[in-house]
Amino acid sequence: MDGLNLNYLSNHRLKILFDGFETRTSVSVQGEEESNLLNEDYTFIEIPSPKKLQTKSKSEFVVEMSRMYKKFLKPKYSDIYRSYKFDKIQSLKVVNIRV
Repeated sequence: MDGLNLNYLSNHRLKILFDGFETRTSVSVQGEEESNLLNEDYTFIEIPSPKKLQTKSKSEFVVEMSRMYKKFLKPKYSDIYRSYKFDKIQSLKVVNIRV
């Protein structure tokens, strides 16, 4: 599983990151009624955007993810990009960040 470790970002870089996601994919605020796991609103980022996928196949998804990484994340955010193995993940956290 690949992800971004937001612990290392300043509020300014975090805002720039989310602004970049908003121009590249679908970003929306989901209400607590849409999740049976969270009891408050949260931001949902669709990666990659279904609007960009024509066939919605797994191979197309991989190509779009690779493109987003190479063109957007790697140049500015390679320091927070992480790969994780599911069996090594001990605790996931949902954080409430106000920027």
